[in-house]
Amino acid sequence: MDSKQQLKYFQGKQKVGKPTGETSKAGKPIYLTPSGEKVSEKSITIQYNDSWLNVPSIQNGFKLSQNEIKEMLDKNLINPTSKHKTLEEAEKAAKERSPSLIGK
Repeated sequence: MDSKQQLKYFQGKQKVGKPTGETSKAGKPIYLTPSGEKVSEKSITIQYNDSWLNVPSIQNGFKLSQNEIKEMLDKNLINPTSKHKTLEEAEKAAKERSPSLIGK
């Protein structure tokens, strides 16, 4: 991933929270949000070309919009965590993955 190209997506945004110094099981930094939630990815499910993708909406600590995520996918700046044929399959995979990322 080209971090210089990614920078434009983070300009003018605030991080989702403060870094905890911990990393998720996927190797991403964990942030503590102002509401007290620990987050690392916040997956969203989007239709992209002929598939349904799960993609982390948090990149480098910044929450991105669906349009920004699609742009970054188009430019190969980010990768989905999973690809599916149906919305139902994608949502099931996202729900199953989420609790496994941050240990309690």
